Amino acid sequence: MKRQNNSWIEDELIDMDGIPVTAAVTPLKPHSYGTIDGLDIDELADPEELERQVYREMMGTILRLPYKFNWSGPKPEIDENGDVEWGAFGSIDFLRDRPAFLNKARYKRDCLKEQLKDQIILIDMIKSRLKGKPYALVLKYLDMGIIDMDHIEDFWMRRLVMRYYRAKKLKDDIRCLCNRLYRGGDPK
Repeated sequence: MKRQNNSWIEDELIDMDGIPVTAAVTPLKPHSYGTIDGLDIDELADPEELERQVYREMMGTILRLPYKFNWSGPKPEIDENGDVEWGAFGSIDFLRDRPAFLNKARYKRDCLKEQLKDQIILIDMIKSRLKGKPYALVLKYLDMGIIDMDHIEDFWMRRLVMRYYRAKKLKDDIRCLCNRLYRGGDPK
């Protein structure tokens, strides 16, 4: 390299292909456990594998003892350091303090409301594909019984009608569950 007018000229560092030598050369990191002549780095054992072999050698007799694992509670997770990570849900306190399942009807009502919300989102998505088509008129004629589902030839219109009837059934089911809840009955 030569220095001229406060700038470096890199005539000597340009390779034949036009790529600077500094960009074409990648520095090699020394392997943390050393190398063996004649073997590539990929052929050497991983540090984790060497550690497992040492533990297996030290604890082999204990690991071969028979045991029966009876606990069916939450299983611990192992973090990146190999330590046990129980978190909030793996403790005995969570099993003892978790709330009981109180009302099946309310739970079912909430699930049906979530499904209804999904159906409404799908209906809105399908409506965006039917711009300019009289889907409201088709739904009105279907409710009145003037036309039947077999008379609809358009794919998206048929999908809209199916989602509409599914949402209508979900609304009826929710209404029925709410009536039972407020009357004091519990559906099965």
